[in-house]
Amino acid sequence: MSKLLTFLILIFATSAIIGQETDSLNTGTFIDIRDGQEYKSVNIGSQIWMAENLRYLPEVSPSSEPEFVFPPSSDTLSTEKFYYVYDYQGTNISKAKATDIYIACGVLYNFEAAKTACMCGWHLPSDEEWKTLEKYLGMNSSESDEGGGNRIVITSVIPGM
Repeated sequence: MSKLLTFLILIFATSAIIGQETDSLNTGTFIDIRDGQEYKSVNIGSQIWMAENLRYLPEVSPSSEPEFVFPPSSDTLSTEKFYYVYDYQGTNISKAKATDIYIACGVLYNFEAAKTACMCGWHLPSDEEWKTLEKYLGMNSSESDEGGGNRIVITSVIPGM
């Protein structure tokens, strides 16, 4: 189960805006108008990335939901959206948001939820966007091409994992 949690946190915590050109490493903040959450962003090369995990939580799914099992099987995958707060088993949004894990690490999403969790103007990064970041950070083209969409960037760690 910890492999899934790590995968979800690391992959879905970062989003990029396409088409914004910058040449320096600058930081900024922005507010998600859906829930008032403020987030930090960072310019890396020609891209703008979220600098912290997404905390958008329209509902809470207990970790006993089928897609929380790792690895998921074809009979447990669905088109339903699941929103998890690590180690929280209830369904009360206010209580989930009050947990230390939510405050420190944000929300875990299955793929269906992740596709719509990003705020307007943001999205999950494409393989090409990952490659652009990797090359900017010093990876050569052949190393970057080996990733094949399985890119994971460590942005936070859950205690005890």
